[in-house]
Amino acid sequence: MTTATAPTFDELASELASMPNGTFLSHRSAAQLWGFWIPQFDAVEVTCPATERGSRYTTVVQRRRVITHRRITELADVVEHLGLPVTSLGRTWLDLAGVLGIHDLIAAGDSALRAASIDELTERTAAMRRLRGSLRARRAVSLLDADSRSRPESRIRAGLVLAGLPKPAVNKAIYDEYGQWIAEPDLHYKEAMLAIEYNGIVHATPERRHKDARRLLVVERADWTVRTYTTPDAFSRLDETVVDVHGLLLRRAPQLLARHHFRR
Repeated sequence: MTTATAPTFDELASELASMPNGTFLSHRSAAQLWGFWIPQFDAVEVTCPATERGSRYTTVVQRRRVITHRRITELADVVEHLGLPVTSLGRTWLDLAGVLGIHDLIAAGDSALRAASIDELTERTAAMRRLRGSLRARRAVSLLDADSRSRPESRIRAGLVLAGLPKPAVNKAIYDEYGQWIAEPDLHYKEAMLAIEYNGIVHATPERRHKDARRLLVVERADWTVRTYTTPDAFSRLDETVVDVHGLLLRRAPQLLARHHFRR
């Protein structure tokens, strides 16, 4: 059994060239072209302009690996990127609200902030009307963070905050009692002296494992607790990860939880 892979740039361009004039990449294919963090997607997703007489938003499967949306689109929402017509960065994120879950929408938004401003996404979301996912987008936009460095890291943070836990600091330095720099965890709660790390496949090499072990020793010597999670913890076991962090906060800084309502 073979695993489906995302279309290459040439495949996206080829599919687009075979479609009627005015068709452009949108949704997950646009997100792929912009470099957003999204789940694996092996189809080509496009939008064809609709007239005032046509449906404002319908989705049909035209043929294998091609998903076509049809809607009235503002001219400013279609730009050229890498030589192909595609929805603008801000519009692409809004469209994702209709096809992604909240955790992945937040992760995609975090990655969008590498090129867009939070003000832009906030304004676009506030003006969003009668589109799929509008409520989800309004919920997600206030939770975005430009300091996130990976999709799994974003999903863990989203899981914590959506469950009612305090928002952790994102990729910010921590210091010992003398003000000396210790480390820069992926996420941390200063009041609880709790650092949260995501270790993906890049941490599997002997050299990286040795470096991680040395850093862990330094952080723990400063009386910080470090919890390290891996890919399943950020995806299939995210609920368990959230419960785990809640338990740590309950033991190390219960006063933090007094100001929040945990939704298990």
